[in-house]
Amino acid sequence: MKVTHALSTSSLPAGPASKLDLLVFFSAEPSSVPARRPLNLSLVLDRSGSMGGDPLRRAVQAAQALVEELHEDDQLSVVIYDDNADTLIAPGPVKDKRAISAKL
Repeated sequence: MKVTHALSTSSLPAGPASKLDLLVFFSAEPSSVPARRPLNLSLVLDRSGSMGGDPLRRAVQAAQALVEELHEDDQLSVVIYDDNADTLIAPGPVKDKRAISAKL
């Protein structure tokens, strides 16, 4: 972390006490942490009657938010199920987030 400071005025008057501001700036230095490895992720969403309405809507919103955080080199598949399981999105790279979110 880099810390710098500055005074709110370039000069101080002689004599009586006066107020001034001390400005302190904090900035992060470039991270030395390596980038994360690509993910291979499969989402499984329950679309049965018990998930109808708000619970399913929230699950879809959570899945869409997750898609927004993925990188292009991540792999994603989505399976939906009730009495039967179906592949909604076949395994593949996350190239078109907008299309994936629309399918969800």
